Amino acid sequence: ELDFSSAIRSGYSTDEEEALLKSLAATVGQFPEIERIRILVEGSPVDTLGSVDLSEPIPVSRPGKG
Repeated sequence: ELDFSSAIRSGYSTDEEEALLKSLAATVGQFPEIERIRILVEGSPVDTLGSVDLSEPIPVSRPGKG
C-alpha cells in the first residue's frame, strides 16, 4: 500500500494520471517481494484519483516486462 495526502488528487489529466501510476508501479517493481500496489489517500483506499480505475491493486512493473 502506498499512502498519499489528498494533494495527489490535484486535477491530473488522464494521461498524467496514467503516467504517475506507471511510474509508481515501475519504482516499486524494483523490490522483488512486491507484486501489486494499492493506492491510499490519507489512509483510505480509493477507487480513482480522477479517471483511472484503482478499485483493484495495480501490478508492479519489472525491467524488461513492461
